[in-house]
Amino acid sequence: MTTPPKYSVIVPLFNKEPYVLRALASILKQTQPDFEVVVVDDGSTDGSALLVSKVVDGRVRLVQQANAGVSAARNRGIREARAPFIAFLDADDEWLPDFLATIDQLIDHYPDAGAYATACWFIKETGELRFAGNRKALGGRREGMVTNYFRGGNILWACTAVVRADVLARVGGFNERMSSSEDQQLWLRIASQSSFAYTNAAKTLYHVGVPGSLSKNQSPSGIDEMLKTCDTLLLAGLQSGRAVGIRLFLQISLRNAILASVSAHDLDHSRRLAELYASRYPASRWNGLLRRMIACPGLCRLYLSRKRLVGGWSYLRYTYLFPPVWNRSKGSRKAVSL
Repeated sequence: MTTPPKYSVIVPLFNKEPYVLRALASILKQTQPDFEVVVVDDGSTDGSALLVSKVVDGRVRLVQQANAGVSAARNRGIREARAPFIAFLDADDEWLPDFLATIDQLIDHYPDAGAYATACWFIKETGELRFAGNRKALGGRREGMVTNYFRGGNILWACTAVVRADVLARVGGFNERMSSSEDQQLWLRIASQSSFAYTNAAKTLYHVGVPGSLSKNQSPSGIDEMLKTCDTLLLAGLQSGRAVGIRLFLQISLRNAILASVSAHDLDHSRRLAELYASRYPASRWNGLLRRMIACPGLCRLYLSRKRLVGGWSYLRYTYLFPPVWNRSKGSRKAVSL
């Protein structure tokens, strides 16, 4: 019987023919070679699965199923995995060559963590970059244990996270009822009973604006499932610090969902969420402001433009002024052969 690898990399696949070989190439180029790759084809109707089947590498397995969504595909990959550490990479994203080696270092430094993650680069199809890290979660440090995820803000995306298989077995996998934010809901369940090890070294490329990326699109049902998860965790009884943190996380998540709905011109959904926010947080100073933003969406867009200015500076800085070493050679990142 062969020895199980250290990492199982789960790649959910649905109609990503232009990108899937790029994603696989980034995995196979890892400087840490002790892994298997489980590609779960979720009923693709293009040539994606055929491309994967032609990859000549014994570490890559193709599993096929009828279309059931990204969460079901990831859960199928978890069931197929043989390794003690489970990593996730969407078929349109990439890892830098030392991603798994960086995770190795985190495991060595923080063996008691339930999950591990790095910062990432957000990258547009035009090649524009934005650094996505979070030193707040670490109290200003570059690397360390995040003992209260709820207070630190988002530090994980599916392409950046590696989870212990035994932790996944305890908390369950991805919520198959959710078509967006399913990964954030899983991190909440893990954080309710475990801690994360995190580094602000960016080792993944999160491609935004890719057509058909269901796991990256927003849906009105996402916030409803998130609310249910937070309420369930609070009823189950958390450590006092985590309970306070999850209440704050819940309030901020609901507020952000309202702003996103207003920005997307989904005013009926915005009003419903605003009523829910007011019932949960009647003393919040945000209640009046949210009502004004719903009545005048231009105010909401003006408020959100602050973040766009920060993001615009980040694009300018990392795309033109100080590009990272891996991005200094110009050219398409699509053309890949294995």
